[in-house]
Amino acid sequence: MNDTFFFLLSLSIIFAAILGVIRFRKMDPAYHPFVYYCCISVLVEILVYLLLSGNMQYLVGTVYNIFGVVEFWLLIRLFYNWGLFKRKKSVFIAINLFSVLLRAGTLYIRGYDKINYFASIVNAFALIFFSISAFNRMILNERKNIFKNAKFWICIGIIIYYTCFILVSTEKLSFLHLNPSKNFDYKVWQINAYANLLVNLLYAVAVVWIPRKKNIITLF
Repeated sequence: MNDTFFFLLSLSIIFAAILGVIRFRKMDPAYHPFVYYCCISVLVEILVYLLLSGNMQYLVGTVYNIFGVVEFWLLIRLFYNWGLFKRKKSVFIAINLFSVLLRAGTLYIRGYDKINYFASIVNAFALIFFSISAFNRMILNERKNIFKNAKFWICIGIIIYYTCFILVSTEKLSFLHLNPSKNFDYKVWQINAYANLLVNLLYAVAVVWIPRKKNIITLF
C-alpha cells in the first residue's frame, strides 16, 4: 500500500462534507461548525497530499499546525452550541486562548515548520473529555433513540479518532521514535488510517441524523 491509498482513506471525510453542504441550509445551525470542520478537513487532506507529491514536505508541518488551531476552535464551538459550557462565552474563550498560547509556546521552542505533537495531544485529551461529557449529558437529558442522534455519532467518532491520534503522536514523541523501525512506523500509521476511515464514515452517519432547524412561527 502506498501514499495514494492512505490518501484515499483519509479523503473519505468527503462523504460527510458533501452531505453537510447539501443539508446545510435546512439543518440546526448549532451543527454548522461540524460541517465547516468536515469541509476544511477535505481541503487539508488534498493540500497535504499535493505538498508531499511536490516534494514540499517542509510546508506540511505548518499546514497541520494551522489546521490544529482551526480544528480545535470549531469542535469547541460545536460543544458550546450544544450547551456543554452552559452557554458561558468566557469559558469558550478561555479554553481556546489556552490552546493558542500552548501551541504558540511549543512552536516557539520546536520551530514553526514542525508538527506540534505536544499541543495536539493536549487538545486531543480535551476533546475526548468534552465528548464524554457531552455523551453523558445526551444520555441523561435526551429521550430519543441514540442511534438516530447526531451527537452520539459525533462524540463516538471524536473519542475513537483522538484516542488513536494520541497513540500515534505519543509514538512520535517517545523513545521508540529515536531508533525508528520502518515496519513499526508503517503498522502504526496503517492502524491510524483504518481508524480514520471508520471515524469518517461515522461522521457521515452523524450528518444524516443532524436535526432540521426549527421553524419559528410569529403571530401578528
